Amino acid sequence: MNAQVALLLDRGLDAGAGIDLTRLAATWKAVEAISGENLRRSYERSGITLCHASGAVVVAHRGVPVATMTGRFSRRELFEQMIRWLHDQGARIGQTLLEAWEHLPIPPGHELVADIPSELRWLLAIRSNKVSVSVRPLRVRAADQARVHAELRVFLDEPRAILFIDREGGSAGRVDLLEGKERHVRAATYQELALLIAQQFARAIQRVDGCPERTA
Repeated sequence: MNAQVALLLDRGLDAGAGIDLTRLAATWKAVEAISGENLRRSYERSGITLCHASGAVVVAHRGVPVATMTGRFSRRELFEQMIRWLHDQGARIGQTLLEAWEHLPIPPGHELVADIPSELRWLLAIRSNKVSVSVRPLRVRAADQARVHAELRVFLDEPRAILFIDREGGSAGRVDLLEGKERHVRAATYQELALLIAQQFARAIQRVDGCPERTA
């Protein structure tokens, strides 16, 4: 491994830079490999290798660099650096989602609920690899009017999501607005994933009372 090149991995992560999906997936695997029930497993058995160069240590999981450490460091310090990096990537993913969903067709009388910082606290607390954004009614509507409840659950280890979109109210009662495999969404990038989710949501909303509902 070229340690000098690998050291650059922690730089250049400005807002315009793309998310390194290879490193993202490898870092999640590395975190799980040295924590929880694997806490006492050796680096070797965990697939972790260390490359010393120029006063730094490049840490890799099965050949993919996941962290750059300096000086002597503990297993805990390595874990904390990786989990902080994953938290930062989660924030960038959340920003990507919300920017793409700025014009999501929210039905009248509903709101988009997105608290990415709170969602990401679970990443730090229990290594949760997902964030959820919801659509819910602003207030109780008349019994004959449709109410939409949606959860757009996006995973942070790779561009994939699970969608839950239901209609409640009216003569039909509670209805799942998704059909077939629409619930599971995968993409090559998080930008593409956000757009695909928006398309799935728009199609589902068109099934409310048989016609599209859009905000004014």
